[in-house]
Amino acid sequence: MRLRSSIAAALLPLLLLGLSAPAGAVHWPFPEAKSEDGKAASPVRVFKLSGEAHDTKSPWSIFGEDDAVVIPELLAAIDRAAHDKAVKALVFRIGDVALGLAQIEELAEALTAARALKKRVIVHFESGGNADLLLATAADEVHMTPEGTVFLTGLRAEVSFYKELLQTLGIAADIESQGRYKSAPEPMTRTTMSDAAREELEALLDSIYGSFLGRLAAQRGLTTDQVASLVDVGLFTADQAKKGKLVDQLTYWRDLLDTLTTRFGGAPALAYPTPEETPEIGSIFGLLELLTRSDNPAETGRPRVAVLTAEGPIVGGRGEADFMSDARVVASQDFLDALDDIEKDPTVKAIVVRIDSPGGSALASDVMWRALVRVGKSRPVVASMGDVAASGGYYIASAAKRIYALETTTTGSIGVFGGKLVFGDLLDKLGVHTVVLERGKHAGLFSSLQPFSDSERAVFKANMKHTYDTFVNRVATGRSMSYDAVHRIAQGRVWTGKQARAVGLVDEIGGLEDAVAGAASLARLDPDDVDVVMFPRDRSILEMISGDSKRLYAPRLELQTLLASLPRPVASRVGALATLLDGLLSKEMSLAMMPFSLTIE
Repeated sequence: MRLRSSIAAALLPLLLLGLSAPAGAVHWPFPEAKSEDGKAASPVRVFKLSGEAHDTKSPWSIFGEDDAVVIPELLAAIDRAAHDKAVKALVFRIGDVALGLAQIEELAEALTAARALKKRVIVHFESGGNADLLLATAADEVHMTPEGTVFLTGLRAEVSFYKELLQTLGIAADIESQGRYKSAPEPMTRTTMSDAAREELEALLDSIYGSFLGRLAAQRGLTTDQVASLVDVGLFTADQAKKGKLVDQLTYWRDLLDTLTTRFGGAPALAYPTPEETPEIGSIFGLLELLTRSDNPAETGRPRVAVLTAEGPIVGGRGEADFMSDARVVASQDFLDALDDIEKDPTVKAIVVRIDSPGGSALASDVMWRALVRVGKSRPVVASMGDVAASGGYYIASAAKRIYALETTTTGSIGVFGGKLVFGDLLDKLGVHTVVLERGKHAGLFSSLQPFSDSERAVFKANMKHTYDTFVNRVATGRSMSYDAVHRIAQGRVWTGKQARAVGLVDEIGGLEDAVAGAASLARLDPDDVDVVMFPRDRSILEMISGDSKRLYAPRLELQTLLASLPRPVASRVGALATLLDGLLSKEMSLAMMPFSLTIE
C-alpha cells in the first residue's frame, strides 16, 4: 500500500470494521439500469466499477463519456438490487477504479447489507491491490483472473519538502500557521518534518496498520500474524494469492458469467453503471433538448430529503462555469444558491450536506457555515462525511445538528494558515530591479518583493489568531463544547472518523444512506417513505455556457491538463505544490486546508 502526498504527506485512515446494514430504504432519484442485451430482469445483477469515484456526475456525462463511479448512484443501485426479491446474486467487477478508503468502507457496508438480505455477493478482479482486497472482503466469494497479480504491500507515507528548491529559484515562502499540527505549509518552509507532524503521522500509521491487519484477518479466516507475514511478502501470483487465502477462486470473467448463468438460472444483467439517455442530435429538436436539459425530479407526493453535495476544494464566489472542465470545487456562492433552491421547495423537510472536501478558503467556509445555521432553524441539517471532511470541510459540517462519518473518513484539522510567496531574489537573478514607493506603514503587507516586516507579521498573526478563534468557537457552539475543549483536539490535528467520534467531533459512524435516514427521523418522517433530491441541480449546457465564473482560487484548467500528462508520481507532487501555491498567490488571508491528501494503491 503506497500513499502519496498532496502537501506535506500522505496517510491512510483507519480501515473499516464493524459494518452494519444502512438504516432505512429511501427512494433515490436515479434511474434503474437495464441489462446489456435489453432482456428482462435477471437473478444476477452485475456492477462494473472503473474510473475515479465522486459524489457528483461530470458535465461530460450528458454525452455518455463519463466512466467515473458516482457513489450515491452506485449505493442506490446496490440497495435496489438487494431489496429485489427476484435477485439472487450481486456480482462486482472491479477494474481500474480509484476508491478512497471511506468510499471502500461505504461500499463494503452496502455489500454487507445485501448479504444480510440473503443475496450472494461475488467480487471479481483481474489484478488487485490493497483497495480491491479491502472491498472484496465484504463479499461471500472473491474471484480473480488466473494469471493476475495481487499487491498486498504495507503502509508508506511519503513527505516531500521544497524549501531548498524554492531557495535555488530565489523564492521564499513566508507563512504563519495557527495550530501545532497544522503542517500544510511545511513542505515550503522546512527541509524535514516537524516533531508535531511526525508525532501525528506515526500515531496514525500505527493505528491504521493494526486495523488493516485485523480487517483482512477477520474476513479471510487468518490471524493478524499470518496477514502480517503476507504483507511482508507483498507481491503474489494468483496461485500464491489463493494459497494464502487472499482470494477464493481463479476464474476468467466470461467463465464466471457462464457459471453464474447456470448456477442461478438466468443470464447476468448490468445493474451499474446506468447508461445516459443522450438525445438524438441529428434533429434541431434533439439538439435543443441536449442544450437545455437539466435535472427536474418527478413529483411523487412523498416528503423529500435534500442531499447537497460539497465536493472539492473550498473557494469563494462561483465555481468554473466551463463544462469542458471536470474539476470539482465547493464554491460559496453556488452553495448558497443551492440552499436558496432547497428553501424554496416546501416538500424538502430535511437536508443532508454530503462533504468530501479538504478545505480551502476560511472566509468561504464561514459564509457557508452561517447559511447552514440559518437554514437549520427551519429544518434539520445533517452532515455526511465522505472520504475527507477536514479543515474547511469540517468547518461546514460543524453547522449540522448531527454529523455522520465513516470510520475511515479523514476529518478534523481545525486550524488555519496563510502567508505569501516572496519572489524578490528571483527577480534579482533575472535582472529585474524594482523601485518601490509607499504610503502607509503596512502598504507592502502582501508585496511579493520582501518577507513580512516585524510589525506586518504581528498584524498578520493577530488576524490569523482571530480566524482560528472564530473557527474553534463555531465548532464549540455546534458541538456544545467549550472553547478549551475544542482547542485541545483542534490545533490542525487530523483525525479518522472513528477517532473523531471518540473525541466528540462526530456523532455517528455511518454513510450517506444512514445520514439520509437520520435526517428523515429528525424531521419526524418515515425513513422508508421519503424521496431524495440532489443539489446542486444539474445545469444544462446553455446554463453552463452563460453562467459567470468568478472565484478566489482553484486549480486552473491549464494545470489540470498539465497534471494529466505527467507520470502519476510526478503529478502528485507537482499538483500538491501547485494547489498550495495557487491559494497563496490568490492573497487569501487565511486558508483552512487539510495537510494531507489520501491515496490508496
